Amino acid sequence: MALDIPKAKLTRHDMINRAREIAPALRERAAETERLRHIHPDTIADLRRTRLMRIVQPSRVGGLELDLGLFVDIGEVMGAACGSTAWVWTNYAIHDWMLAMFPSAGQDAVWDEDADAIIGSALIYPAGRAEPVDGGWRLNGRWPFSSGIHASDWALLGALTPAADDAVPTPLMLNVRRADIELIDTWHVAGLAGTGSHDVAVNDLFVPAELAFNPRDARGDVTPGSTVNSGPLFRQGILALFPHIIAAPILGMARGAFDDYVGSMQDKTATYNQSKIAEYTAIHLRIAESGARIDAARRALNDCFIESQRLAAADEVPSDAAKSSWRRDAAYATRLCVEAVDVLYAAAGGSANYLSNPLQRHHRDIHAATGHIGVSWDINAAEFGRVALGLPLGNPNV
Repeated sequence: MALDIPKAKLTRHDMINRAREIAPALRERAAETERLRHIHPDTIADLRRTRLMRIVQPSRVGGLELDLGLFVDIGEVMGAACGSTAWVWTNYAIHDWMLAMFPSAGQDAVWDEDADAIIGSALIYPAGRAEPVDGGWRLNGRWPFSSGIHASDWALLGALTPAADDAVPTPLMLNVRRADIELIDTWHVAGLAGTGSHDVAVNDLFVPAELAFNPRDARGDVTPGSTVNSGPLFRQGILALFPHIIAAPILGMARGAFDDYVGSMQDKTATYNQSKIAEYTAIHLRIAESGARIDAARRALNDCFIESQRLAAADEVPSDAAKSSWRRDAAYATRLCVEAVDVLYAAAGGSANYLSNPLQRHHRDIHAATGHIGVSWDINAAEFGRVALGLPLGNPNV
């Protein structure tokens, strides 16, 4: 049986305030986090202490079971302070939501042992191979981009099962103990350097059946975990909304760039003629362009979460048209955020190139983040176009 812990009396407002309270410390540690190439241990302690990683964990195991829209609110606050930290926090927190959709025995295997366990991931399915064996699966593979693996207790690894003839392989998420995973030091990068997104590998590892989950069972309806987690939070589709989860810290990176730029320009004078830059109309226009893009991105992300939550509360399964439009909007919001940063970076002049200027870190981080396939405009826009023209979704997992 799962742990019987009463729901904490913390609200979404409380959690946004907790993110704001630790943001100055995250900002102070940002440069050191890059040098470490993984999240600062003091930051992990802060995330544990504030319970920010538990915002969508089931209340039955002591989680807050709040709402997915918090990823936008907290991601903006945290990403403005440190893009790498926001990226890893997002990964950790959303995996509680995903584990809640696993069979109850798979949830209990983790949360009966430690309700505060940190779960990382490497969910590139073709990188792993899962073969059926008695009682579970035999897993082999090597995966890139395992963000936050250093501090993880478990990790969700993606794999495909073998398929006969022309059959399509089945994707699986397999939850594996960190102690059984080999970490391969590969994360030497320009952007999101502090995420510690190293390669990981396992060799002939047995994974019990209850620790495996087919993502096609989480497309906006009941899941294997619904027997113990029946709330609407856990009836929302993983892949339909995952681009929004990724876009949330990207929104924060854009917000951080905006705040840093505006703050630096208020009293700055031009090197060439000592004129006050804050009086330039061209600067006013760049600030307005950037701010409008950031605000539009936030609204797009929030609107999709609100719509998904409304459908789940009404026990309605989202249509393919809805899911494709949500993914399109998350990719477009990401695009707006990148444009917002690029406008400011171009206007900042040579000073933006100094490593002491946080604007250059936001610029590097946000461009690195857009490499994630989940927020690719080309992929998600084309998928929306397919559905709009009456064709089926190209990705059967959505």
